[in-house]
Amino acid sequence: MQRPEIPQNEDKRLAALAGLGIMNSPAEERFDRITEIAQRLFDVPIALVSLVTADTQWSKSLQGSLARRTPRELSFCAHAILRKDPLIVTDALQDAAFADNPLVTAEPGIRFYAGCPLRHRGQAIGTLCLIDHKARSFDVEQVRWLRNLADIVENEFRLQELDTEQNRLLKELDESMRQVLMDPVTGTWNRHGIDEILPRELGRAARSNDAIAILLIDLAIATDSRIADEAGFRDDVLREVSRRLRRCVRPHDVFGLFTEREFLVFLGKCPRKNAIEIGQRMVSTVHSRPVETQAGNVECSLSIGIYSMQEIAGRSMGQIIEA
Repeated sequence: MQRPEIPQNEDKRLAALAGLGIMNSPAEERFDRITEIAQRLFDVPIALVSLVTADTQWSKSLQGSLARRTPRELSFCAHAILRKDPLIVTDALQDAAFADNPLVTAEPGIRFYAGCPLRHRGQAIGTLCLIDHKARSFDVEQVRWLRNLADIVENEFRLQELDTEQNRLLKELDESMRQVLMDPVTGTWNRHGIDEILPRELGRAARSNDAIAILLIDLAIATDSRIADEAGFRDDVLREVSRRLRRCVRPHDVFGLFTEREFLVFLGKCPRKNAIEIGQRMVSTVHSRPVETQAGNVECSLSIGIYSMQEIAGRSMGQIIEA
């Protein structure tokens, strides 16, 4: 049996895993939905989101009959995190690295394995993987779909860290300040909060000579007056659109409700090309499906203005936002 190597960046990898703050946490529907889709899509008995610690593999989400915790030295996923591309083992009994692995020769009797590395903060911290008790093939199209599902898991990791970072900031504010700086509907910064935080971020970027970008996002809602008049309609829309947009940004980016229908995002250390890609993801996630409200489903669309620059010194926040 081939034991998995320890990555050279193991300290950084473990730090990224610890920073996520989900080890040994209860099962969550947002991850279970993904593994259930994977199990059904690929017709396998077992699908899981695994996280690899210093000495074990632990399953954050698991579909099928499998121990949630496995020694790292026996783990297929510990091999998968060493790779850039998914690890595919079509028949473990015919693979020199795994043929005598106890997970192959005894329970659960792994024959087929497909594991796609999951990255957080640039580090491979685990995998989205599929297991079968019989040998099987896995074509290029299936690899692509596995990678697509892994991307969704990584988005959940980013959202988790965003929530963690926001909670940390909230703890630093007393209750009265929260009421002044936070939007009660979306749970994001409001105009006062943005006015408070953005000058600090601009100053930090100017001192470091970092490229920055600001996105001003205008939300348009296509609906009839009957639905628009329903109580709570606007709140439902803002809450869901805010949730989708937050999934597209990094934990340290400034995100908030700037006006009644405009969101603002400040992206530090972000070249224009990357800002455009983020804007495109935002448009896609809002346009992809209707927003559910208590009054009915509604179609929403976005218009995004992007302003990026390298030289910030001498520019006021008002000038930058106006541009």
